[in-house]
Amino acid sequence: SHFRQEGLYLLEWRHALTIQRLSLPEPETLHIAGHAHHTSVDPNKPLPFRIMGRLQARWQQRDVSD
Repeated sequence: SHFRQEGLYLLEWRHALTIQRLSLPEPETLHIAGHAHHTSVDPNKPLPFRIMGRLQARWQQRDVSD
């Protein structure tokens, strides 16, 4: 899987699964932001992680008067 749009992704990185926010603020910079750190890499070179999937939230409004 490849990075296509900004968002939260499940990555296999540093021998573990982790959720990171990926963004492309400039054509030559892929920004990786996690809970405790921020990193930038060149998206034209091999990435230091494997993208396992993109996270998407779904919500539904419910009547809370039950």
